[in-house]
Amino acid sequence: MAKDKNTMMFAVETKKGKLIGCTGLTYIDWKNSRAEVSIYIGDKKYKGKGYGTDTLKVLIDYGFRELNLHMLFGEIFEYNRANIRLFEKCGFKKDGVLRHRLYRDGKYWDSIIYSILDKEWAKAKLGQKEVKVT
Repeated sequence: MAKDKNTMMFAVETKKGKLIGCTGLTYIDWKNSRAEVSIYIGDKKYKGKGYGTDTLKVLIDYGFRELNLHMLFGEIFEYNRANIRLFEKCGFKKDGVLRHRLYRDGKYWDSIIYSILDKEWAKAKLGQKEVKVT
């Protein structure tokens, strides 16, 4: 993965250095200046404590300020209410719905596409506080 210039993955750690998840930008399209956001806080003890918010803010800032991307997007399945709230809290806008994108647990689920533009992020003035992305 380190050789793939279209994927950048990072560890998510607490300030004390405990590994709690991973995050990254995938499917980076340098020509069109966009990338997909990936975020996973795997340690359940740290879910719902703001680490996902801080991680996503750092990743967005990195994508726009360091990589000079124009747009970041994410695909979230409708059953993942926490990620929907997270993306909306961080300024992502709902672009559309892909109907019945996934069959899981005996049911079809829609996929919701969210995106944020560099100018929207600059206006939001969101920042980092609790996590370090390495």
